[in-house]
Amino acid sequence: MVPRDLTLVTSPNLDSPRSSEDEDSITSSQGDEAERGLEETLEKLGFVILPRVQVHWNLGSEVVGVLSASTMAGMMVGAVGWGVVSDLVGRALPFHSTLLLTAIFGIAASFSPNFWVLCTWLFCLGTAVGGSMPTDGTLFLENLPHSKQYLLTLLSVFFSFGAVLSATTGFALLPKKSCKTFEGCDIDGGANNGWRHVLLALGSINLLCALARFIVLRLHESPRFLVANGRSNEAVVVLRSIATFNDESMTIEPVDVRPQLLAGDSSVIIDEEQRTLMPESPTSPITPRSPHGRSPHRHHLPGRHGPKSKWAWFHSWKAQMGRLFSPKWRRTVILMWIIWGAMAFAYTMFNVWLPAILESRQGESDDAIHGALKDVVLYSVAGCPGSIIGAWMIQTKLGRRQSLALCTVATGLCMFVFIRVRSNNAVIVSSMFVSLTGTAMYAVLYGMTPETFGTSIRGTACGTSAALSRLAGVVAPVIAGFLLAVKPELPLITATAVYIGTALCSLLLPPDRVSRGPAVFAH
Repeated sequence: MVPRDLTLVTSPNLDSPRSSEDEDSITSSQGDEAERGLEETLEKLGFVILPRVQVHWNLGSEVVGVLSASTMAGMMVGAVGWGVVSDLVGRALPFHSTLLLTAIFGIAASFSPNFWVLCTWLFCLGTAVGGSMPTDGTLFLENLPHSKQYLLTLLSVFFSFGAVLSATTGFALLPKKSCKTFEGCDIDGGANNGWRHVLLALGSINLLCALARFIVLRLHESPRFLVANGRSNEAVVVLRSIATFNDESMTIEPVDVRPQLLAGDSSVIIDEEQRTLMPESPTSPITPRSPHGRSPHRHHLPGRHGPKSKWAWFHSWKAQMGRLFSPKWRRTVILMWIIWGAMAFAYTMFNVWLPAILESRQGESDDAIHGALKDVVLYSVAGCPGSIIGAWMIQTKLGRRQSLALCTVATGLCMFVFIRVRSNNAVIVSSMFVSLTGTAMYAVLYGMTPETFGTSIRGTACGTSAALSRLAGVVAPVIAGFLLAVKPELPLITATAVYIGTALCSLLLPPDRVSRGPAVFAH
């Protein structure tokens, strides 16, 4: 049974054999979704350049952790801000804006004159990256039929591709312009400017992709969001555009659209016979329609409080946040917050210091930097199949919850092995397995989070979950710096323990909210 929420069932014309279970209906989204991986390059970038920045300004482990903490703090702010914006204003604005801002801030960071300016720019960069992740996933999911929801998990493979791009760029540019120690390094002469070149290169790539997103790969506003907010005329235009893209026809007019509000959620479907939007529940009263196809109660929707005032935005934000704690969603939201926060704490604890750990195990040779970066590239490449594994697992009897728990435990166990091994080959192989299982873990989590929540709170719930993960990411590098000073393996031991505890929380989540009906779009 489909949960009572905004549910859109296509007419027969859009479920033809040619569409292959609506595969074509999502094609226009895939090109834009792929660009999320390029934003991942700048999220992972701090991990690649961290040792070089530490040398550049002769910083201690306790201080240089502020760099990653700044990025994570920006992601936290961006996730909350853009997540709420996506629920109040729409999905398209954050989708188009965040990639462009990521590019601008990344390029600006490459010209930083000192460490604190660099931290400031990376904070700004974090606000863009942090906002893109929940809003992009929300927009993509709302253009997917239920039979294709696994694609959201599968497409997280582009996060891995982004990490590979970041690592390979660092591998190509850093060794030529990097110093292993501050002593004897001609900083003023540019001997350690490799990290600047990496920032500039990746920022430029993001800028090109942002322009492509505006000019070439254009994605419409979510019709589900439009209908839920009473913007029936716009929703009809989008639905017609989707049908046209699929070389199909769809007979629907604005007068056929009827928004329905029930306990804070919206519920509408397109009837297969009449192709009209009707309430899902037959016992629910039908909201009257105006001649223009708009609900007369549109002003009661979230974010609309009558005449605008200078505090209108705050009231809209407060009302939207309050919906997360309704009896229907409270337990699920809290569990998701714990899972996102704990996973981010453990994963960041491992990834922030991985390059430094790998470099320390290379010894004092001149090729230590080159060898460590090569290991990071292998680590990143090993994660690419993880998304495919995650997408396969959720389609089995395991489902979302058990797949997440299993991948989390596997990541913790692989990390424990990484701690115990000593030979170089064993270190490399175990780190690759950490990457593989960790990517599968995050692929399942990224895919199931927007599926778990209803349309009316999806952006806010995903944004706040991501924000708490960024808060954990702020704390993790600082704590890891102190733990690293005590014992090199201590951050990894801590991360392993956190993973095991997180797996238990995953099993406490409610059952999967996935419909088995044909051609049903993401609720």
